[in-house]
Amino acid sequence: MVSKKLPFERQPLTIYQSATLKPGTNKMTFDFGASAQNRQVELLYDMKESELVEKALDHPAPLAPILQELGIHYPNCWIMLNVPTRKLIKEWNYGKPGDVDLISGNIKDGRFSLDYVVALQVKVRKVKIPEELKSFSSGRGISQTYNTALMGFDRTLLLHFIVREPQPLPEGFAPSWSPIFNSYLVNAIKACAGAIKEQLEKGRELFGYGWLGWGQAYNEEYKICGGFSSEILSIPPLSPMKDNYGVRKAREFLNQSLTCLLKRQPVDSLPYIWKTM
Repeated sequence: MVSKKLPFERQPLTIYQSATLKPGTNKMTFDFGASAQNRQVELLYDMKESELVEKALDHPAPLAPILQELGIHYPNCWIMLNVPTRKLIKEWNYGKPGDVDLISGNIKDGRFSLDYVVALQVKVRKVKIPEELKSFSSGRGISQTYNTALMGFDRTLLLHFIVREPQPLPEGFAPSWSPIFNSYLVNAIKACAGAIKEQLEKGRELFGYGWLGWGQAYNEEYKICGGFSSEILSIPPLSPMKDNYGVRKAREFLNQSLTCLLKRQPVDSLPYIWKTM
């Protein structure tokens, strides 16, 4: 009995893959519906700090859980990005912060509310491979966040933003594992928390600490590949040093400036995002 020749070559099937035989060819594709495309994609790893913060507010908004845990009713809120300190308090007696990366409050009855305002200072930690962590490009953000709390915000958070340079999968892994493989940020998270542990203990009465990790799949658009996670390791205290005269005066100036910048106008789209030029 003569066996018929198969229309494709025999190939080993890696677990978690699916096999697709393309008509008119003798090759079988193993992709599980997630085959990497040879195209140029926008990399989180190449973005600047301010760009990353802005991207983290785009769909699917990785920053949303952080803001919600801080008491911001995202998306029913207003957000200000990269606000120079001089626009908030003209006569600021400290060298830091030069600006506040993110300021947010809630929207009530269709108008901006200043009853509760939080501030985030973001520092980026870039990861090339799990064993190679780049140093913080502009410091760890500890003194910057400490002084930000003195401006009179209801809560102030230091957020370490961790991104990886997407890596190709090791041999034997299906393409569908790329988001999982590239979102492994445990080592970087531990390193970031360890780098500020001692200083955080000293500043705990003023600000909190959290991290947001975003692992972009290899050769995939960051908006569709997922792979992000976040956690607030130290909840910032509510209204720290509220009885301090300097902080009370700073909050008065802060409210006046925010009122002027936001102009208390009715809002249609949510969240309302205000960006400095």
